[in-house]
Amino acid sequence: FVFDTPVLYFGFRDTVEKYQETSRKNGFTEETVGCPIIISNEEIEVKSRYLSKLKLAKKLYEADGLIVLSHFKGHDLSNFGGAIKNLGMGGLTKEGKTIMHRETKPANFSRALTEAASFFVKKFDKKILYINVLLDITKHCDCVGDLGEIVAPNIGILISDNIVVVEKASLDLVQKATNNAFGSMFKPKLDEQIISAIDFGLGKEEYELKNLNK
Repeated sequence: FVFDTPVLYFGFRDTVEKYQETSRKNGFTEETVGCPIIISNEEIEVKSRYLSKLKLAKKLYEADGLIVLSHFKGHDLSNFGGAIKNLGMGGLTKEGKTIMHRETKPANFSRALTEAASFFVKKFDKKILYINVLLDITKHCDCVGDLGEIVAPNIGILISDNIVVVEKASLDLVQKATNNAFGSMFKPKLDEQIISAIDFGLGKEEYELKNLNK
């Protein structure tokens, strides 16, 4: 099944019902995709080092495995949004997202985000695949009304079974393609999510790129 949770900000995806209708209008149905489209706000509550509690999406956490499809882009709080943010924020219920924003500060936002993602990464272990899409890379996330300008050339799509590797390679490629201009738009410690993921034992940052087009 294809899965998501309602978003925190106002719009066409801020309730289960509105999100279901938005998905249908955009052509995402069981008939077109070939599997159920599940939008759910059911939760599992777990303890957190940084927040009063974490509220994970129950149906996502109870799946048999995951393919995490993420559009890489800039983000004002976490510097960039990729697989970690997709799981760490998108894997929370709407109330969980509210808690994340209310109880974090810029100094610990990335660590709290990574902690939330770590519950999914460790639960699924080898039954998880990460796909980062490095196309139409904007300055801002879609949680901001104005996505901002395109800030990097189209690079391609990265696939890995390790969340640290796919994030590190994505950031490196975008930085290289922009002569480090991408990172200069955001706060210091550009790779804070990656460092946090390593601290949580989610992987190592060494990687080798293989071109599947050849």
